[in-house]
Amino acid sequence: MAQLPVKKRRPPRAEPGQPANSEHPVRFPEVVLGLVEKRMGSSRKTFLTSLARSRGFWVDDPCCEKVTHVVSEGNSGEEVVEWLKKNGRPPANAGGDGPALLDFSWFTESMSAGRPVEIEPRHRLKEMLEDGMSSEVEKVRHSERYQTMKLFTKIFGVGVKIASQWYQEGLRTLADLQLHQIKLNKEQQAGLLYYEDLNTPVELLEAKAISQVVLQVIEQILPGATVTLTGGFRR
Repeated sequence: MAQLPVKKRRPPRAEPGQPANSEHPVRFPEVVLGLVEKRMGSSRKTFLTSLARSRGFWVDDPCCEKVTHVVSEGNSGEEVVEWLKKNGRPPANAGGDGPALLDFSWFTESMSAGRPVEIEPRHRLKEMLEDGMSSEVEKVRHSERYQTMKLFTKIFGVGVKIASQWYQEGLRTLADLQLHQIKLNKEQQAGLLYYEDLNTPVELLEAKAISQVVLQVIEQILPGATVTLTGGFRR
């Protein structure tokens, strides 16, 4: 007896405005997630995408115009903005509208709740234009390494290479240099001895007084010569 061909079942049709490739029904059509792969990795992004879809979330390419919530892990707001621009989607249009840039904590809380939780200030990735500073820059500025390098490179005759070497050796203060009797050349010895004086800004009145002394000496050699203050004093 001849077997009848098996009729293939058609996949269920997606609702208008919803992704056709999702195996799970979309429960929250007003929320479209976009996961930024930067620092997340493709494997983890694939897993998180499946997790979100199993919870009824609509997940699409973060550069898609339909995406309303851009979620990233371990990135600053500035990094996400640059990533979106690089991949073809500015984060906002001329009217100021655009997707919400969210920290991964919003994603985990939403997955636990089984629904999109309300976006709170702590969930949002700050951009430099919002608060006048970059969190990443501030983090570096307050780090021990930055503060130590800043201290050492203010010593006359000490550059980044020497300062980095001292930092690697565990030195952190000017007192550490003296205590460990670090070998210094003549310029560095003078720089350490007169550290405070050399790093104290010269006032305009002091600069003018010095320029007069220099002018008197110059005129003895080149009558009619002039001395002009430059740099910050000229500006």
